[in-house]
Amino acid sequence: MRPVIATLQLITLLVLGYLGTHFVAERVRRRFHVVARVEFLLLGVVVGPQVAGIMRAEDLIQMEPVVAVAIGAIGLLLGLRFRFERLILHHAQSLQLAFFTVAATVLVVGGGASAFVRWVLPGMDPAGALPAALALGTVAAVSGAGAVSSIRRELDGGGRLGEVLETAARLSQVLATVLFGLVFCLFHVGETGLPRQLTAVEWMAANVGFGIVLGMLFFLFLGRERDRDRLLLALIGIVLFSSGTAYYLNLSPLFINLTLGALLSNTWQRADDLRTVMQALEGPLMVVLLVVAGASWNLLAATNPLVLGMVGLCLVGRPLAMTIGGRLAFQYGDRSANLTPWMGSGLVAHGGLAIVMALDFVDVYPGIGADGLLTGVILSVLLWEILAPSRIRSVLIDAEPTLQVSAERDLTPSAG
Repeated sequence: MRPVIATLQLITLLVLGYLGTHFVAERVRRRFHVVARVEFLLLGVVVGPQVAGIMRAEDLIQMEPVVAVAIGAIGLLLGLRFRFERLILHHAQSLQLAFFTVAATVLVVGGGASAFVRWVLPGMDPAGALPAALALGTVAAVSGAGAVSSIRRELDGGGRLGEVLETAARLSQVLATVLFGLVFCLFHVGETGLPRQLTAVEWMAANVGFGIVLGMLFFLFLGRERDRDRLLLALIGIVLFSSGTAYYLNLSPLFINLTLGALLSNTWQRADDLRTVMQALEGPLMVVLLVVAGASWNLLAATNPLVLGMVGLCLVGRPLAMTIGGRLAFQYGDRSANLTPWMGSGLVAHGGLAIVMALDFVDVYPGIGADGLLTGVILSVLLWEILAPSRIRSVLIDAEPTLQVSAERDLTPSAG
């Protein structure tokens, strides 16, 4: 009975929160390019167990399977947006920029957090904190494409660097999610009932293989389906199955469904229909995940040295690493007119996907390390939702000084 009550409470809070913040939030979004719907994140903090207590800790635990399905749906949509052929033919510069910024961020933030755990806090059990340290590096590498897209509309396309930046932000999400899924394989928890525990390589192969098998089943049963409603029901069924399996095996539903989505996107001619039906669900799913993430945020852990260290690395190390990554892309990548030495600064927006990844980690690896990761990511998203638009605008205008702010400041909210 309690899970039903918790679900009804969540739906009621979403409705009231939306009605109460819609007009103000829309004005703020249009004026300041805040695109990650952070008002729902703050709503989750208010109704969570540490403030109002409307959503209790046991309610959040009971909602974990539902949260896993929502995370899996976001992963599927992320994979459906990935087109390998288009990437190779038209977005080589964006791939270079994404690769260097992701690599630099993982090394600086993830490596710094790992060193912090091993040497600065020698009394702490590294087995419990290292997964969070490495995961922090992958989550920090995510860039929010929605903020770049918003500024591009303001600048009538953003000039020659605008598309490169936005595509690089979307590619960083794919690359970071793959590395994020690897963390679950390297530090797998739980028993499987197999004669022996699988290695990290075997777990990674199982993740990818599971996504491929589901894709083949989709082709087998629905390869000629044209009705969008039936496609949506089929996708929901697949996401339920894959996310449930990932939840049972303590793997990342985000990564498994990313693999499935990428397979469908690159092998099925009508993948655009799948993207269309899934995009209709993105907004409501992100709202639910943001509320749950806010309610899951352990505010009392903010004084722990590990949490403070991870927050500092995320807030300071992340923008520094992305600037370094952009510099490396300019130095060693394709030296064309579209790239500038400071373009990495245009990828500092963090976006809602980072919070989804942090919530995915917390569901499998609870503890002080997970609290540090979630705290660092939430504060980073809140900070860069405010600061990123001006930074992105500056990068684009520096690359092409003739750009002018458009009189039409239309902003379609997006969590990306």
